[in-house]
Amino acid sequence: MSTVEWIADEVLTEGLDDWVLVDTLIAVAHEAVKGTGGDFRPPAAAAIEYLIRNGLMVAGDIGTTGFEPWTDPPPAMARRVIEKCESFDWVPLGDACWLSNTDLGAQRARARQA
Repeated sequence: MSTVEWIADEVLTEGLDDWVLVDTLIAVAHEAVKGTGGDFRPPAAAAIEYLIRNGLMVAGDIGTTGFEPWTDPPPAMARRVIEKCESFDWVPLGDACWLSNTDLGAQRARARQA
């Protein structure tokens, strides 16, 4: 399993219980490269791309109705998440966005737990 897939699976598992702050994905990416001396940002960005472009998660905000997904098509949505993370120097402290499992993402996370 690749680092990106490991990050994705960890975040999808978190998403079974609730929406996931993008900060969680960043923390998982830090964990993935811990001890290697590698930079967490490339695998974090790649995991964002992987999750959104493969229809496993969508990004959005928390509003008055709960999770409000962005309406961008997947490539633009992934780019928007990455740009937000970059604008916070990859330390958004809850201010960037949330991620929500799609049905496909929840199925993958449940299969991993089985």
